[in-house]
Amino acid sequence: MKTPPDDIDSEASAHAWRRQFLKQLAAMVAGTSALSACGGHADEPPSGKAPAPAPAPAGGANLKLSGTVAHRSVVTITDSLARFGTRTNVKPLYVAFGDQRAGSALGRRTGDYYNIGALASNAKTVGAITQTYRYDFKGTETENAIWGNEIFFTEDATRPLLQYMERYYDFDIYQAKYQKGGQFNLKTNRLWGNWNINPSVCDLYVGYNGSWGPMGAVAAEHTPESPSWMDNTDVPAFQWMSEEYVFQNSSAPDRPDGFMEFYRNNKLQNTVRTQFITHTSANPLPLTMVFFDQVSNGSGDGVSNIFEYLGYINLDDEYRRVYLSDSPTRAPGSKLIPMIQTAWSPASLSIQLVNSQLPFSGNYLHIRLGKDTWLEAIPMPAA
Repeated sequence: MKTPPDDIDSEASAHAWRRQFLKQLAAMVAGTSALSACGGHADEPPSGKAPAPAPAPAGGANLKLSGTVAHRSVVTITDSLARFGTRTNVKPLYVAFGDQRAGSALGRRTGDYYNIGALASNAKTVGAITQTYRYDFKGTETENAIWGNEIFFTEDATRPLLQYMERYYDFDIYQAKYQKGGQFNLKTNRLWGNWNINPSVCDLYVGYNGSWGPMGAVAAEHTPESPSWMDNTDVPAFQWMSEEYVFQNSSAPDRPDGFMEFYRNNKLQNTVRTQFITHTSANPLPLTMVFFDQVSNGSGDGVSNIFEYLGYINLDDEYRRVYLSDSPTRAPGSKLIPMIQTAWSPASLSIQLVNSQLPFSGNYLHIRLGKDTWLEAIPMPAA
């Protein structure tokens, strides 16, 4: 802006200069208002405000996926922020694909988990899994429970146990003949203390018993706990289910800080209660043995051929692992299927992909770091 000249020597000249000065000032004020309305100049903040932070990278920008996307193919995920942490054991505890009794070498336990039943080739196939394991709850194959030589899965009782299973019930548990008192007492998953060390042990299970009604319950036996009825469950018949049981022993005998969370299709079933006393001073051994699919008190109306099929199974004792989902947010009701880790370091991990209940194209990978800690979703490329 110009300053008044030293040679203004008349009142008319002074008025003319003031008019010019006011026009310039008005133009400057208008320009400043326009800048303020737009948030200020690109490299200078609006008056009185700190500079705006740079926008965060878009979700997944730090995570990169490489490799061939196909069933049983190994892919690698890298993180530029090195957030993966480390695992005590890279391999999960146990992996099975329904095609053999022994565990796959992809898991740490390779002994027989099943000691009864029959392999049913091309029966109830699911995704790329063409063999499933058939179990008859009532018939020539029946025994008290499915379990085998390696039932002591929890190597460290302070660790969690994440038990993922894909089941197909070839019968309807809600038919009247399965709802007669305790006649069809189906325990889908049961954990025990090691009775080989001490015969006096506690146990905890998820199950369905006609005397409980159709909703089922979580029961912590030989503890002060009463069965906790489930209020969010519905056992579908004649279709594959995706289930995960997340278990943790109590930190010490008689403490009610153990928990069992039962998810079907990523929807918590036992919303009424998840925390339990898992062992007591009288029965002090923590629960380290796992069983599933046990019918305790007979089989309903006594008819044979009450079949169940088992497909992909994945047991682990660490939270850090990768899941395939059909939801970018892991919404309740979506599928959440663990993949099989083959390498794990803070900035890079590798997984073997499993095509069971979900295809890969159009879905998402989710990396879990803790019980409730997850990284951003990774969209899957076309298979």
